[in-house]
Amino acid sequence: MPRKQELTPHQNKVNVMRQALMRGSGEISKVLPKHMSADEMLRFALTAAVKTPKLFDCSLESIGLALMQAGSLGVKPNGYEAHIIPYGRTATLVVDYKGLVQLMYRSPNVARVIAHAVRENDQFEYEEGTDGFVKHKIPMDCETEDERGDLIGAWAMVKFRDGGEAFVVLNKAQVLKRRAASRSANAKDSPWSLWADEMWAKTALKQLAKFAPLSAEFQRAAEWDNGAEAGKLKASEVVAELPPEVDMAAFAPEPEQQAEVIDQGTLSGPEAEALRAMVEAVSESDHVGDTRKAIDMCLMESKITQNDAKILNEALNQKAGALK
Repeated sequence: MPRKQELTPHQNKVNVMRQALMRGSGEISKVLPKHMSADEMLRFALTAAVKTPKLFDCSLESIGLALMQAGSLGVKPNGYEAHIIPYGRTATLVVDYKGLVQLMYRSPNVARVIAHAVRENDQFEYEEGTDGFVKHKIPMDCETEDERGDLIGAWAMVKFRDGGEAFVVLNKAQVLKRRAASRSANAKDSPWSLWADEMWAKTALKQLAKFAPLSAEFQRAAEWDNGAEAGKLKASEVVAELPPEVDMAAFAPEPEQQAEVIDQGTLSGPEAEALRAMVEAVSESDHVGDTRKAIDMCLMESKITQNDAKILNEALNQKAGALK
């Protein structure tokens, strides 16, 4: 008989992630627009993890949540419209400036969107006021961005179908002030390090959103993005905006896969005991969904372990069955 080939640690991580996302594909489908599919999102996640191996150490629920965030906004985490970035053990959705531009075009009033970073060898002029304008000419003989000199600013403009327009210009100090609020600003694998020009242009776009009537998706994406960068966006805030029937527990690893994943997690604590008391207090079917959400939120915020969530959900399922 041929010997069964053992998986390498890396192959095992890929397999665990693939199986978890396949189990959660039904949940992902609940938030996707018609032009996106769960299979496509699964491929995006695996591709991102292969390019950024630290994603394999992130919780499977946070990867699933990042995919559902992207789906609810209608942007693809394909490394062009949006990225999935690891922050510790939490996978986080970061919308690219190109994705933000797409979201701006969803407003029926928007005719054109422009955003660029400015470098010191560019020809750049602007003027505020009733006859305000922006003129930006990039040297055509430069083969690389570095040949254009250091980054010195960024600008963004939106033109509306009624003939109106709005623009913002940020100087270097203004962009760096916003960059300083990012929890990974100086990390080598930070978006600010990997895609500097895009991040400067994106900063101008988000500033523009404060002065122009843009789509609700854009406003939500900008809000989430600011919170994610600053480390202030809680998983519970994202989960709360998903359809109530979405079950984050679908992304948990299978029991036989638990040992490897749990070793990377946090120890059980008072949060798990508090949730156990909440489960025991469930007395009506209507309370089951709220309790499950509470478990999911604590798991996403790493307040409880995968094993805690498994035990609590099993106990909650027994309660729910007894109440039928």
